[in-house]
Amino acid sequence: MTKLLSTDPVERFSAVVEAGKLGETGHPTIPFLIALLDDFSQVQYRHGNLTVTVAVREEAVEALAKIGKPAVGLLVETLGNSFFSCYSDNRSIYYYGDWMREGTSKVLVKIGDVSVQPLIGLVDNKYRPVRLTAEEALKELTGQDFGTDRPAWQKWWTENDRGL
Repeated sequence: MTKLLSTDPVERFSAVVEAGKLGETGHPTIPFLIALLDDFSQVQYRHGNLTVTVAVREEAVEALAKIGKPAVGLLVETLGNSFFSCYSDNRSIYYYGDWMREGTSKVLVKIGDVSVQPLIGLVDNKYRPVRLTAEEALKELTGQDFGTDRPAWQKWWTENDRGL
């Protein structure tokens, strides 16, 4: 896990890939991977005859999706607080803003229908960007559009919770 905190982007990227390979057993890495959803460091690697460039944050999305259901609770909590939270790692101050919302939303959509109920809980969040992010993720997951009408989403989910 300490490699997830490395100052070297290549080392962080490799650690993220390894965390994703753990699947659900990688749950101890979830908070670190969520923090890396805001890591725009670019890493190049060889894939066959191609050189691929990817941001650490993109691989963190994939790793969290592979961990799956154990990540949903903390992802939803992060998304719900993403308008105003910040933290420091003694090198930089990080703000959970637009990029963090985008990253958490991508992961929740990739994880699938287990994310629906927690996202419904955010459609009436007091912060507009959080509401809109939850609404967009729900539309993508369900094909429905009830805007930020939480009772309508809840009614639909109650009637249609069938494993999308």
